Amino acid sequence: MKIKFIAIIVLISTNLLLGQSYIQMIVEGNQWNVLYIDDSFSPEHPEKTWETVKYNVGTKVLIDSVFYQKIKFGDNSYFLIHEDTLEKKVYFRHDINGDVWDELLYDFSMKPNDTMVYYSNQKNGDIHYVIRVDSIRDISIGTGFKTREFYYSCRPIWESEFHPCGNWIEGMGTFYGINPKQKIGISCDDLWSELLCFKKNNELAYMNPDYESCEENSNAIDEIGYKKLKILTNPVDNYLSVVIPEEEFWTDYLITNISGKVILSNNIKSQNNLNINVSKLQSGLYFIHVNNGKGRYAIGKFIVK
Repeated sequence: MKIKFIAIIVLISTNLLLGQSYIQMIVEGNQWNVLYIDDSFSPEHPEKTWETVKYNVGTKVLIDSVFYQKIKFGDNSYFLIHEDTLEKKVYFRHDINGDVWDELLYDFSMKPNDTMVYYSNQKNGDIHYVIRVDSIRDISIGTGFKTREFYYSCRPIWESEFHPCGNWIEGMGTFYGINPKQKIGISCDDLWSELLCFKKNNELAYMNPDYESCEENSNAIDEIGYKKLKILTNPVDNYLSVVIPEEEFWTDYLITNISGKVILSNNIKSQNNLNINVSKLQSGLYFIHVNNGKGRYAIGKFIVK
């Protein structure tokens, strides 16, 4: 009886240990393919540019008795990340004009109702966001990649209430890429990002279901003849209302997603404002183009809830 009791205790202890095992994020061979969309919008820059940037975990570097790993991207560029696997925390090393410090990006040891802060990108900077973990659940994504998802709310320092704003994925980061959504926004307010693919130990662990490829790239729209459309309903649930310029005779329109794929198209039968049913479109960012059949066009962006 005593032996059986001890065996049960050992089994329970083993299961608890397995359930609490930490999934390391910064492992050599891991790769993030991140789609960046330029969110600026002006006649000089009609916001039809996007590119995929690959982030690869490289070799370790010892600095001040701390091991960092190079995160390579672009042409011979990199930044440094330190992951404390015992504390379950991931840090970004800043080095700006001689100021050097480690900023906490992720804290996977947090429990529901725990909070942390994101600062502006400067040493001893102002608090920019307060993050609160709302719930944590076990998930399985991609090809057998089992991990934990942290749902959190955030409170920008200029607001008084928390609101749902993102998630962390233990071992991967977020669905926005290697960096948290809020840090991307702090770094550059004109960029949107989405994680296209995540490779774990050189094997595909996650692919964004909204895309067919791990690489999406474009060139800027030819600005000759460009006009900006006025969108009356944005974000939109059902019907997209668009004001079209009066000085042209427009022949047709098309709606594309951010990868340039045509989702809807039709002839323009009336030169009054367009009213288009987009209720069947998935949530996300889209572009509408109207053409005059002679090489001139107008473009606008909208978001489907």
